Amino acid sequence: MENPGPSDARTLLITTVGGSPEAIVAGILHLRPDRIVFVCSPETAKLVEGPDDRGNPGILERLRRNGFEVPAGAWEIVQIVDAQDLESLVRQARQQIEPAARHWVRDPSRDRVVVDFTGGTKCMSAGLVLASLDWPCEWQYVGGTERTKGGVGVVVDGKEQIVNPRNPWDTLAWRHVLRAAALFDEGETGGAVAVLEGALRRTGPGRLNRALGTLFQFCRIYHEWDAFRHADAHMAARDFLKNVDTLSFFVSPDRVEHFHRRVSADATLLEKLSQGGGPRPLLVADIYSNGLRRMRERRFDDAVARFYRCVEALAQVALAAHGIHSTAAVPVQSIPEELRAEWNLPAGCETVELPLSRSYQLLAALGDELGQRFLESRLASREKSPLQARNHSILAHGFHAVSEADADSLKKELEALAGGWLKDQIPVFPKLSDLLGTF
Repeated sequence: MENPGPSDARTLLITTVGGSPEAIVAGILHLRPDRIVFVCSPETAKLVEGPDDRGNPGILERLRRNGFEVPAGAWEIVQIVDAQDLESLVRQARQQIEPAARHWVRDPSRDRVVVDFTGGTKCMSAGLVLASLDWPCEWQYVGGTERTKGGVGVVVDGKEQIVNPRNPWDTLAWRHVLRAAALFDEGETGGAVAVLEGALRRTGPGRLNRALGTLFQFCRIYHEWDAFRHADAHMAARDFLKNVDTLSFFVSPDRVEHFHRRVSADATLLEKLSQGGGPRPLLVADIYSNGLRRMRERRFDDAVARFYRCVEALAQVALAAHGIHSTAAVPVQSIPEELRAEWNLPAGCETVELPLSRSYQLLAALGDELGQRFLESRLASREKSPLQARNHSILAHGFHAVSEADADSLKKELEALAGGWLKDQIPVFPKLSDLLGTF
């Protein structure tokens, strides 16, 4: 038989060996591999070179008689300890065979690893399949059109038939989808992207690959969004919506529609977030939502940095409503006389940069309720302000990790300062497992 792969492919065959070598020989002749790893029990190791106890030629000799010579050094035997111990066999396969399989594939477009689990005990076959689930490999099984013992025995010599060589990543793609969904739902959007990206590299062209690509784009939307790359997230959302129908490979039409509605709504939101125009309430809500996700991940230093930025941004949004669009260059003439005197501003300066506290002082002087709320809150305290947690953070000016209590205290003060609108407007990321349901 001809090798079904590309003419320049390098093929490594890993095959279990049982007491009937005919099927093993058929599988090898079908592939004509460049290298063979025979996985044998203590009882079947002798069948490779032969002869067996009845004087029958070994596998290598049978191959030679069929016109396929396996050169010395192009094959090896891995002898398992116990053909009936599934756990031990999986462990041994991962330790002794997996490194060779991964090392073999230098160019995925050219290098192939085929795992043939035809021979050996049921534990040997099951163990090799379990061990190879995440290998860069294909599967092969040699069945037959005719068996002994009325159809329930071994395959009759000469009646062998290759059964569906398959890529485990194709057959078990759902494992990787579930793993990506679990990571995504835990806030590890980057991890979900990486899992699906890896699955895409290992699946062949077709409906599965297209469906995985669409899920990859879904996770990218929220990975980019989580990094405040709103324009990139919006572009990923548009790409996803073009291909959303490919998800019918995994889920029902109703669930495809759920995906479409959800991402359409988020795409509209992302379009607004990606627009310029200075400080806006929606951006503050997005930063706050990001901080909540960091809280759930117990990244409290990151959460505090975001909540601090929200307190600062709230003042910037309020000042913009008074015609002051940048706290980096506030026109001195827009500052009431009493504040100019209190701040002892240099004579002749036309603009001044305002830190957070002075921004709120200015708002209060302009009669803005937000400024007054800040000045009456714990946030304005010189010694006990929850804002100090950010200043003392190892990510800011200090050398202390922020505690959960510190982050929660700042979060609550921020919510009180902003009022109910902040919690009402926060973008909430979807749960991928909910959208997928049971598939």
